[in-house]
Parts: sequence; structure tokens; C-alpha cells
Amino acid sequence: MENIKPKTWIELSQENINFNLDKFRNRVGEQVKIMGVVKSNAYGHGAIQVARMIEKKVDYFAVDSIDEALEIKNEVGGKPILILGYTLHDNLKIVIENEFEQVLANIETLERLKKESEILKKAAKVHLKIETGTSRQGIFQADIDQYLDLIKASNFLQLAGISTHFANIEDTTDFSFAMKQLDVYKKAVEYIEQKGFFGFLKHTASSAAAIIYPETHFDAVRVGISLYGLWSAPQTFVTSGQINNGFALKPVLTWKTIVAHIKTLPAGTYVSYGCTEKVEKETQVAVLPIGYRDGFDRKLSSIGEVLIHGKRCRVLGRVCMNMVVVDIDHLDDVQLEDDVVLIGPQYDEVVTAEEIAAKINTINYEVVTRINWEIERRKI
Repeated sequence: MENIKPKTWIELSQENINFNLDKFRNRVGEQVKIMGVVKSNAYGHGAIQVARMIEKKVDYFAVDSIDEALEIKNEVGGKPILILGYTLHDNLKIVIENEFEQVLANIETLERLKKESEILKKAAKVHLKIETGTSRQGIFQADIDQYLDLIKASNFLQLAGISTHFANIEDTTDFSFAMKQLDVYKKAVEYIEQKGFFGFLKHTASSAAAIIYPETHFDAVRVGISLYGLWSAPQTFVTSGQINNGFALKPVLTWKTIVAHIKTLPAGTYVSYGCTEKVEKETQVAVLPIGYRDGFDRKLSSIGEVLIHGKRCRVLGRVCMNMVVVDIDHLDDVQLEDDVVLIGPQYDEVVTAEEIAAKINTINYEVVTRINWEIERRKI
């Protein structure tokens, strides 16, 4: 295959991801396991690349689906892999054969796992997810007995973990609901232990909970968005500062492209589809070879900014499928194929995922996760 230089690419900082993981290790201590959550292409950062970057510093990989689990096992391996999302019953055999651990919250899946594990004569490790208030996956306490009875009746089902997930711990400074959830979880764990089950992994904390509340750490924490140097929400940053726990994060991802065309537009010229914007004076512009196909959101039309020569350059007109036009009239000596930063730092300036999220009324998670999977990710 030809060695083709890409028009757009992503750079991943090994130094910054190490910094973030070290912060979490210092926060939770040596006895608490860290699950590196690399689901959804590692929140857009590149699952394989990130897994390789963190494998020496995490105790588990956590993914959403069986295909993600297989990809991580085949390309990286070396750590237990927890599947957080739903697995189709026809694929549960693969879960058992590959020794993956499966989060589940319905009895039908557990029954099928029991059947498949007995056929294979091989252990099936399950993590029961307790419903504490998020109202997605989750087992109500009144239903726990039927799961425990099924596990007790099997020679191959193993209760490997008990988990839950907080509904409202990152985007608030009022943690009363999260503490109610924690109380429900603790009661469920106590009940399960009274039924004779011990040695399972207790885990409730996502990034925000791990940063803010030591009471949520238990045996393991699931570090997702903040592994990548992004705060779960502005409120998490505020709370972290208020409790003065010395926590800091460094973004891992920088998304780049190049200048593909330079031209000077006469005053009164419309730019891009729909004639939604025109330049009022003679204006030099640069055309970038990226667009919404790559994950540069169309809602950034006329309001997004990129960095060229360390200066902000505004998007002119509509973002297209494969092209974006930006104003470079305030810059000197822009050359064809100069680097352009779409997310990340350049010299003393930076475009953040949070800034983009605010402009298009979403969250930083979505901004990075929707970057096209096909774009090359490079460790630097």
C-alpha cells in the first residue's frame, strides 16, 4: 500500500495521558483498580492507539460492545476486558470463549449465559448492574434474588462485579441525588453479601465521582472522559477546585488539517452554500480540506474558529461535507499546506472541545466522539 500523507489527522499526547492517569492513581491510591474506558473508539481518540498508550497504567479495559472487546484483545490484550453495553444473546458464546466480563441487567441474558457456559464448560464472569436512579440498565433490589439464585445454581457463572452509574454527579454542585444512589447501592451490596457472595469487584465511580468523592471509589473506578484530559462538566471542575484536591487534567487530542487553497475574494462576494454570508470588504480566505464528513460540525457554520499560525480564523459561511472556508485576512504569509488546528493548541492559543460544545449546544463528549473513525490517529 502506498504511504499516503493524510489531509487531516489526530495527534495523541503520551505525556498528557500519562499525566492524567497518574493524577487518578494518586487520587484513588494503589489498592483501587483503574478501568480505562476505551468505548466508542476511545471517545473519538482511537481505541487501539489509546489502549496501547495506557496498558501499563490501567488494570482493566472497559468497552461498550463485543466487537470493541475483540478488537482490543486481538490488537493489545494483556488486561481483563469488561463489556459495559448489551451483548446479543447469539454472541454470548464469544464472550465466554474470550474470557470477557459482561455487565448485565436482565434475567434473560443471565439465563442464556448459564446455558452457554454449561455447554462450553467454561466460566462466565458477570457484573450485575444495580438500578439506583439512572433508569437505563439496572436491576431493582426487589429482583436481585432471582439473579443470585441462578448464579448459585450454576457451576460456571461467576459473580465478578456489582456496579451502578450515577445520573447526576458531574453536571451539578448538589450531590444529594448521587448520595441517595450511593445509599441504594450500598444496601444492595450488603444484601448480596448476606446471601453468601463475596470477592466481587465493587465499582460505581466514573471520572467525576472518582475526582470528587472518595466514598465512591470502592474496588475500582471507571475513568472515561477525563482519561483524555477533558472535564466531565464545568461543575466538576468547579467542585474539584472548591474541595482543593489539587486535581488537574491535560487534553490528549489535537486535531489538525492543512491549508488546501488560498484566494482573495472581492468585496460583496458570497461564501459557500446557500449564500448565507458575504464578505463586506476584499478578504483573503483559506479553504480547508475537511468538513462535516470528518466530524467538523455543520453547526459551526459562520461561528467556528480554527488556528493558523497561532491565530484564530473564523469559519465563513456554511461548513460543507468536505470543505470549510476560513478568514485569513488578518494573517501574513499563509502558505499552501500550512498546518491548521481544529481542536487543540497552536503556539499560545487553543481551541477546546468545551468551546466548540458551547457554540453548538452540546457537550465535549460528543465533540470528540463524533470525529470520524477513519482519520489517522498518531501517538506523539
